[in-house]
Amino acid sequence: MKSLLLLPIALILFMSAQSQQMHVKQHNSMVFNADKKLITRSLSDASSPQAKQHPEYGILPYNAQCQQCVELIDKRTSNSRFFIDPNNKDHTFSQQSYFPLHYKKEGEDIWRTIDARLTPASNNQGVYVANNQPVPAKCDMNKLCTSLTVDNYEFEFNKNLTCYFFDENTAYTKKEKGNYADYTLGNEGLQVKNIWKGINMQQVFDAGKIETNFVINAPLQIPISKGWMVLEDHFTLPEGYTFEESENGRHVQDGGFKGDYILKNNKGDVLFVYEKPVYVDAKAFGMKGTYRLQRNGSNYTLQTLVPVEWLNRPDNTFPIVIDPTVWGATKIGNFISSNNPGANMAFTSMELGSCDYHMTVVVPGRSVLTNAYVDFEYTLTYDNTCGSPPEPAPYCTFSQASMQVGCDLCGITAGPFSCNPAQPPYTGTCTTDSNLVPQAHSILINDIAPNFLSCYSGEQCADYQLAFTLKNKDSICGDQCGYLCARGNIWRMTVEASQEIAHPTILSSSDTLTSSAATGNQWYLNDTAIDGATSQTYIAIVPGTYSVTVTDSGGCVTHAQAPVNLNCVSHFTVFDTGLPGDSGIYYANNESLGIDLNYLWNFGDGDTSTLPFPTHNYSTPGIYNVCLTVSNQNCTDTYCDSTFYSFKTEKGPMSKLIVISPTGIEDLGEGKSIKIYPDPTMGKLMVVPINISPIKFYIYDISGKKIMAEKYSQQVDVSSLAPGIYFIEIICTSGKVKRRFVKI
Repeated sequence: MKSLLLLPIALILFMSAQSQQMHVKQHNSMVFNADKKLITRSLSDASSPQAKQHPEYGILPYNAQCQQCVELIDKRTSNSRFFIDPNNKDHTFSQQSYFPLHYKKEGEDIWRTIDARLTPASNNQGVYVANNQPVPAKCDMNKLCTSLTVDNYEFEFNKNLTCYFFDENTAYTKKEKGNYADYTLGNEGLQVKNIWKGINMQQVFDAGKIETNFVINAPLQIPISKGWMVLEDHFTLPEGYTFEESENGRHVQDGGFKGDYILKNNKGDVLFVYEKPVYVDAKAFGMKGTYRLQRNGSNYTLQTLVPVEWLNRPDNTFPIVIDPTVWGATKIGNFISSNNPGANMAFTSMELGSCDYHMTVVVPGRSVLTNAYVDFEYTLTYDNTCGSPPEPAPYCTFSQASMQVGCDLCGITAGPFSCNPAQPPYTGTCTTDSNLVPQAHSILINDIAPNFLSCYSGEQCADYQLAFTLKNKDSICGDQCGYLCARGNIWRMTVEASQEIAHPTILSSSDTLTSSAATGNQWYLNDTAIDGATSQTYIAIVPGTYSVTVTDSGGCVTHAQAPVNLNCVSHFTVFDTGLPGDSGIYYANNESLGIDLNYLWNFGDGDTSTLPFPTHNYSTPGIYNVCLTVSNQNCTDTYCDSTFYSFKTEKGPMSKLIVISPTGIEDLGEGKSIKIYPDPTMGKLMVVPINISPIKFYIYDISGKKIMAEKYSQQVDVSSLAPGIYFIEIICTSGKVKRRFVKI
C-alpha cells in the first residue's frame, strides 16, 4: 500500500518534469542525412544468410530509438524490430510500434523500412524521391511539381501553381505563377520563400502523403476588402479517371465546396484524396477552407479560396497557414476510412475518460529490464471546431491534448505528456523525433517512474510479453474517441534489457570439440541431436556442422554461438574503413570455416597467396574478381566476390586488399588462445582469454610507436584513438601475442 499512497505525489513530480518532453515539429527542409551502416561480428553471427542479402543489412533504421546498436533483420515483423549492442549481443532493445514500421514490395517477401524521407535521385538531377514506402513520393524541381504513385499511376500536383485575388465575379488581379527562386530542400520536404510576395510555401512529405502549407508571416497588402485570395493547382488526368466530391463535404453559397476531393481510376478504385484545406493562425483560430473545381477535358484546376475577411482579421496571430493535403490509398496503415495511410489514434474529452490503445512488446527471456522508452507524435486535426462560436472559432491547442502510458502488469502510469511551447505556434504537430527537432528525444519513462518495470523479475526462460496501454485525452473536445481535436501519428515503445544468461561457446582442436559448459550439454550434427552426446567434450567422426545446446539449472536452454563446421566453407566479406588516406584500400574478413584448412587466394590479376590473411597490392587500380579456395583432406570449397566495389562500399577502384581475421582468435599453443572483437571497432575492444592468464597489454600505432600500456582488462576503451590501424600486444603468464585491429 505504501507505493499506492506515494503514487499521486510521484505523478505530480512526473508531470512537472515531463511537460516539455515533446516538441513542436520542425520539418527538415535544409539537409539530407545519410544512413548509418555498421556490420559487426555479433551481427554477422546472429544473422541468417537471407538477412545478409537484405538491402538494409547493417543499416540502422533512421527512427530507431537506440543509436549505438545494430538490428537483427531476421526478427522484423510489420510492427516490430529487435536490436543488439554491437559489442554485446546480450544487451538488447525490443521496439514495438502501434503503426506499421515495415512493408513488403509487390513480388517480394522481405520487410523493408517505411521511409518517407526525400533523397536526391541518383540518375536525375533536380529530382528528389521517397520510394521506400507503399506510396512512393517525388519532388521534381525541373517540372516544379510533386507526385504520389499508386498502382503504377503517378499523380502530379502542385504543378504550375498560381495565385490571384478575386472580388465576387471578377478577377481583381492577374494570375501570378509561383516564384521558386529562393528554395531549400531536405529529408522532410521543400521550403520556398516568397513564392508570392509575403507568402512562403512548405511541402511536407510524410508516409503516403504530401501536405502543402502556404505560410503568411505578416499582414499582406491586399487590394480588396472582400472576396478571396485564390491559390490554384493544375493537373491532368488520364482518360477514364475522375475527380469527385466526397460525401463528407457540403456546398456553400459562393459555389465553393467544403470537403475532400477523391481521385478514382477507370475501375472506380480510390487512388488519392485531396483533403479539404484548413486555415488557422498561431493561436489556433481558424476555419475550414473551400475548394472550387474547374475542368476542361482532362485538364483540371483546383482553386483554394481563402476569404479576404479572414486574412484581414485584426486579431490574427502570425504566422497563419493554409494547408491542403494529398494522400494515396494503401493497405498499409489503413486505420480510418478510405484506406488513409496516415496513422490515427483519437483523443477524447477528459470528462469522458480517455481513448485507450494497447500494445505488447516482446523481450528475451532471462532478461533484466533496465529501461523503457516511448516515442509519440500527435497532430491537431481541425476536423471540427471545439467551442463556440462555430466559425471562426478556437481549435484545440497543444496544451489541451495529453498522452499517458501505463505498464499493465505493474499498474503504473507515466505521464501526462504534452507540448506547452512558450511562444507560438500553438498548433500543428508535436513530436519526440530527434530527426525533426534536434532537442527532441525518446522519453525515458523508467527513469522518471523507477518502478515502471519492477514487476518483471527477469527469471523466466520464455520471452516476456510486456503489455502497455496508451491513454489519449484532451480538455476541450467532447466526442467519445472521435477525430475532432487531435490525432496520434506515432506510438512506439522500446524496452532495453540485459540477458543474464551464459551462452555456450565451442573450442575445437582437430576433431575434438569442447563446450564451455561443464554440464547440461547436448551435441548436434546438422541440427539433429546426437544420441548420448551429453558430455562436455565430443569427438567428431564425420564431416558436418556441429553445435551444442546447454540446459542450465533453471531449465533454460541456450545454443552455441560458434558452431564448428568440419566441412570446408569458403567465405570472406570486403569492407572499407572510411579512413582519410585510405582511398582504394579495402579490407576483407576471412570468415572461412573448417578444420586444418589450406588456403589459396586468387586476387584476380594473376597473383595468388596461400596465407590465410595476406596483403596484396595491385599494380593498376580497378575492379577485380577475388576468389578464395579452402580445402582439407575431406573437402574443397571456393568463394568469389566481384560485386563489393559498387554495392558494399563507397570508394573507387581497388588498389590494395588487406585480409584480416574476423574472429580475433590467436593461439598460444595447447588450446590456449585470446579472442579479440569486434574488428573493426568504434570504441570498445573485448579481449577474452581462453585457458590463459593475461597480465597486461600494450597498444602500438602503425609505425610501431607504443601509445598505451595498461593492466589487463577484458574491455579496452580505444575510443580516444584516431581512426586507423593499430596493434595490441597481450602479455600472459604463458607467453605473448600481438594482433592487428582497425579503429573506425
